[in-house]
Amino acid sequence: KAVICKTVEKIHTCNLLSVATAPLQFPAGMDRVTLGLRGDETFTLNFGSDLKPGMMVPVTIKYAYGPSVTIQAKLCATTTAQIDNLKHGGVLPKVLRELLKQAA
Repeated sequence: KAVICKTVEKIHTCNLLSVATAPLQFPAGMDRVTLGLRGDETFTLNFGSDLKPGMMVPVTIKYAYGPSVTIQAKLCATTTAQIDNLKHGGVLPKVLRELLKQAA
């Protein structure tokens, strides 16, 4: 899951990552208006296998009326702990895995 915005406040970044939702930021000069987003598009994200704080993520936007465009959105995670939350599916699954590992 992901959210793509013009700007992302730090508190929202932390909250989104805690529930395994990637906060992405549009490239400079782009937003929903300049991209002509109407709400009926399909987004495909390619995080690759090596997530890193602040990495650029290719986002392909397929418009309902036909064409596609690919942009580079910034992943707004700033720490490796936030990346771990994203990889584990959120804070709760991460903590549960750690507790189960300790109990074994």
